[in-house]
Amino acid sequence: MKPLQRPLLVVDFETCPDPASPWFGQPEWPGDDSGPSTASTPSDDWEAWQKTAVDPTRCRVVAWGFSLRPALQDRSGRPVGGDFGEVRSSVLTALPADRAGWDATERDLLVALQEAIAAEAQAQGMGRIANILTIAGHNVAGFDLPVWALRSIKYNLGARSWLPWPDPGEKPWIVGDRILDTMVAWAGTGRRWTSLPKILDFMGIPERADEGSGADVYRWACQGRFDHIEKHVRADIHECADLITRVWGART
Repeated sequence: MKPLQRPLLVVDFETCPDPASPWFGQPEWPGDDSGPSTASTPSDDWEAWQKTAVDPTRCRVVAWGFSLRPALQDRSGRPVGGDFGEVRSSVLTALPADRAGWDATERDLLVALQEAIAAEAQAQGMGRIANILTIAGHNVAGFDLPVWALRSIKYNLGARSWLPWPDPGEKPWIVGDRILDTMVAWAGTGRRWTSLPKILDFMGIPERADEGSGADVYRWACQGRFDHIEKHVRADIHECADLITRVWGART
């Protein structure tokens, strides 16, 4: 079955860097030699630590969002009706104080995501949808899906029943017939690592995000701007859904 012939789940995760670092809690590099620097240039260590926000084994989930819709095509490849459902999201309300707090909070976020997807599927009349979804998003294969898979495995949340991981030893984020990664698809034009805003601009699709990007999420969290993080993740879902509808919906 092709990706467009399955229900589509557009998903987005926002993460922060490894909270085990003594730097955690500082929204900006202090600009001096303070902190756990081992490099000749302290800012190099700061930048390396910031990049742990995209390492599924070291980051922590601070927010998620998703939208679900029926398949764009039937099994014969004919277009079918339907739209993306309501965007659902959740975000931290405060940064946990220690590792135990992070583990409990992050696990609760991931459990809430699974429950919300199941509830939305029921509301749309899809019934039990484990293992029948196409997971969609921008760089979803390179970031969101590895984060979802590995953080779920850490807490023994039964990731196999939710994610495209059909065979033992196969990584769930390998692009296949159950993943629609808009960035990977766009790479077919020869333009790799193209940001979603650039694609939206090219396609003439209005952006919904007001400012910033995923790189700003940690700073916003340190500033207590969790409502802004949620607004950002919801905008990402809307934008990706708009792109999928415009490109793949029109193609059908």
